[in-house]
Amino acid sequence: MGGFVPTVFVNSPASDKDILGLSARFLVTVNDQNLGSWGQCKGLAVQFDAKAIQVGGFYDHDVWLPERIKYSTVSLKRAVNKQDSPKLYQWLQKKSDQWMHDANGAESGDTATITLLDAAAKPVMTWTLSHVYPAKWSGPELDGASAGIAMEELQLIHEGFL
Repeated sequence: MGGFVPTVFVNSPASDKDILGLSARFLVTVNDQNLGSWGQCKGLAVQFDAKAIQVGGFYDHDVWLPERIKYSTVSLKRAVNKQDSPKLYQWLQKKSDQWMHDANGAESGDTATITLLDAAAKPVMTWTLSHVYPAKWSGPELDGASAGIAMEELQLIHEGFL
């Protein structure tokens, strides 16, 4: 009786090219200030807008004209913690001060990196976001009647990572 026999590798060492990034392991830095690890990252996306135009002589297809490249707002979530949350709070205070009091506050965007790590905490991929600004910070919902985890969320707007 023939059939597929799976190959089993016992104690086979994985090479660097086989190591995958773990979606729950990533770090965020802004201007080399470590904002710590986060539990969730959403919105790492880019959209290439194009407009179909009709050009004389091309009757079997549209010609595409590139328009804007749009980047989504990046949303980061994690449990509030003693080590990382104060660093974020300090960065938000600095950005608030720049936003309100500096003559060039609107031009004081930072550079942020989001680094995906593997199981051994080695970098797998890094996204560098240019001209980053905080769009929103949400603190934990404090409710003495629940046993939930105190979470914080940071939303970042930026001008791109490509």
